[in-house]
Parts: sequence; structure tokens; C-alpha cells
Amino acid sequence: MSDHPGADAPSIALDAVAGAIQDAIICADARGIITVWLGGAERLLGYSAEEAVGRSMAEFFPEHLRSAYVTAFNAALAGERADLLAAGVIEIVGQRRDGSPFPAELTLSRGEVDGEPFMAAVIRDVADRRAAEVELALARLRFRSAFEHAATGMTMTAPDGRFLAVNEAFSRLVDRAPEELLTRAFSDITHPGDQESDLLAVTRLLRGEADHVGLAKRYLRPDGRTVWVEGNVSLVRDEAGAPLHYLTQVIDVTERRRVTEELARSNAELAQLAAVAAHDLNEPLRIVDGFLRLLDGRAGDALDADGRRFVAEALGGARRMRELIDALLRYARVGGGAIERAPVDLSVVAHEAEGALAAAAWERGTRVEIETLPTVLGDASLLRQVLQNLLANAIRHAAPADPQVAVAAWPAGDTWELSVADNGPGVPEAMRDRVFDLFERGRNGGTGLGLAICRRAVERHGGEIWIAEAPWGGADVRFTLPR
Repeated sequence: MSDHPGADAPSIALDAVAGAIQDAIICADARGIITVWLGGAERLLGYSAEEAVGRSMAEFFPEHLRSAYVTAFNAALAGERADLLAAGVIEIVGQRRDGSPFPAELTLSRGEVDGEPFMAAVIRDVADRRAAEVELALARLRFRSAFEHAATGMTMTAPDGRFLAVNEAFSRLVDRAPEELLTRAFSDITHPGDQESDLLAVTRLLRGEADHVGLAKRYLRPDGRTVWVEGNVSLVRDEAGAPLHYLTQVIDVTERRRVTEELARSNAELAQLAAVAAHDLNEPLRIVDGFLRLLDGRAGDALDADGRRFVAEALGGARRMRELIDALLRYARVGGGAIERAPVDLSVVAHEAEGALAAAAWERGTRVEIETLPTVLGDASLLRQVLQNLLANAIRHAAPADPQVAVAAWPAGDTWELSVADNGPGVPEAMRDRVFDLFERGRNGGTGLGLAICRRAVERHGGEIWIAEAPWGGADVRFTLPR
């Protein structure tokens, strides 16, 4: 070693650089014997430089490939395989010390020292990259299979709206051949009335305001018929965030919408019919009730006990008939027309219902406790009717000695669960489903429509209603509403 302080600096720097390189750097002489073993050679192949230098390079390749690799090496060294030197990266299979093969990329260079040729090789392990490529290929294959064979209609469209791919389900849905669709844009087959909503959805995705948006739109078939669909569309971006394509999934809801519209019309007609029938039935009922009262007022003293009882029974029957007609009208109205969804503070609604029943609660001495209830989206008049009917039942059935009624609510998943409980005799388990049926009367009479009205109103809000056992005995009527 030279005494000059900087004499070995260049060689030290070169070793440091070589050691920092992850790829294997290997040189072999004209006989194929390793002369240089640097970089990541030890990490990649498992041999130290002391072990590797002096060995034949053939030992570092799988046995079944050695002959072909050595032949190619010798040809390149002799200048007969310039293509190997000019190829840049060559794909090979290497072999580690433990005998395990691995995929690699090889870069070859030819040089001379004192007139003697040598080969320099850089070997890079690409096992992880190959595994990722295989996984990506499998993912693409799985996606393509799911795309092509999905029961729902699926499309891929370019940012300008042109169809890039459609599956068979979508082709059948719009009654157009895939070949035809690939020459069109989605706007070409979208109903004019839905073009603006499509544009708004695309704009939201492009601005990054949402990962995906829901769809409810109409496509046009070649014969002019429309098909209603529901689904969602998402925007796929590249690594830089630039839009690549839209992925759309839709299902045909034409028949469902037709049935829903027919049901809505039927309910509206039922409500109208019930209103007319209630009016027409109430008129003669008022006449009967009026004449019975006249009879009782004018000739009541002339009637014997049986006569007065007959008049009282007839008046009671007229009253019950009027209550039944009113209940039927309320039931019909619950099912008719669209629900007006708006924020509804159930605490306010419950206290309003309690106020309407204050006289009945005071008469029976019932203590009604209403906890803080949530605000939901719904129809305030229907929800008021539900709570008023349930509170009326609870007040009517609470224990005579110390009547108690409690109204509470708590979150349950994606719903609110509400409870109206009393401390009365409760409802036998065998009857808990039946009490929500039409004209199913409890022990205390009634029209048999109160709980049926509640069930219809709750279900129209997308909820469920049932009867549980109250913590202190009695009945606990529970129902859910979407949060």
C-alpha cells in the first residue's frame, strides 16, 4: 500500500459503489471461469467472493440449461453472437447455492485485457416482479371472467363516453349486439330525459367528489322501447390520477318499476274509494244515529227497560260502525300516495301524540315517560299516527293499579329501534304476529285496525314492527326506521 494518504481512495470508492448495488456483477474469462464477484452477487446466489472466484460460471445455472447457456456465452465471447450483446436485457434462469432456481434478467458486455477477451454480466433477480406480473395477470383474468359472465349488465367506457367493452348481460338488456355498442357512446342509447343526470354523475366523478355514484336511468332499445335500470358507475384512474375509464354496473328494473307504479295507483284509488265510501256510509249512519237520539229524547220515558236498552245498543252499534269506517279510511290513506320524506323530530311527534291522548291517560292515571328520540327522514303525519296508535294501546292496556308507559329509542346498525312499552298483561307469544293483521281485535275490543295501520306505515318507511316482552312485564311494541 502506498504511503500517500489518497492512494487507495479510488479503489475504496469503487468497492463501496459495487457493494451498494443490489444486482450481481460478475466477470468471467475466456474459459468461463469467474474472475470478479461484486455487488449483490453473494446475496443473490449465496456464495461469497472467495467461494465463487475460480469456479465455472456454468455452476450458477440449472443443470438442464447449462449446455445452452455455455454455448451462447462462448459464441458471444468469440464475437459470433453480437445479438446477445446488443439485446440489452436477456431473460434467463439462475440457480442459488441451495439449488433453487429463480428468474433473472442478464445484461452482457464483452471486453479485453492485454488482448484476452472477457465477459461482464449484470444479473438482476426478477422473482418478485414476475410473481406480481402473474398475480396481475390472474387478477385481470378473474376480472374479465367476472365482467363477461356477470348476471348484471357491465360496461367500460372511455372518458369521452365511447364504449370500450360490454358484457353479454348488458347487450341483452339494451337489445343490441356488442359489435354495435362498441361503435357508440353511452349517450347514444340514453333516454333524452336522463342525459343531464348522466352528465352530473360524470362531473362528480371527474371532480373527485365521489368514488362512485348511483344510477337510475333509461336506455333506449332499437325499437324505441325504454328499459329502466339501476346501478352505479365508478371512475378508474391511473397511478397519476388521470381518468382511464368508467366502470358501470346496472340491472333491469323495468318490471319492478311497473309493478311499483301500478301498486301506487292502486293504493291511491283505494284511498279515493275509501274516502267516497266513508262519506256515503257515514251519511245514512248519521241519519240512524240522529233519529235514535230523537227517539230517546222524545219517547225515552215511555219506553220500558228493554226499549231503552235497545236504543242504547243501537246507538253503540252506530258509534262502533263510525269508528270502523274512520279506521278503514285511515288504513287506506296510509297505503295511498307517495311518502313525503323530510326530517322528523320523533321527540316532538311523540309529545304531540301524548297530548292528543292526555285525557285518556289522566282518566286512567297513566304515567307516560318519553325519552329523547332521534330525528329521522320520513312522513311526519304517518309517524305521528304510528306513535299515537301505539301510545293509545299502551295506555289502554297498562296495569290498572300503577299504569306505566315508556317510549324509548336506540341505534341498531343502520336503523333506529323504537319501543313503546307498558306494564299490562302483555300479548301471548302465539298471538304476537297475528295482532298486526286486519280486524284482529285484542281483549279490550277496538276496531282491529290500529296495529295494522302501524305496520303498513312502518313498512312504507322501510322498517319492521314486532312485539317483545317489556322489561317489567306487559307488551313492548318495537319498530325500526332507517337512520
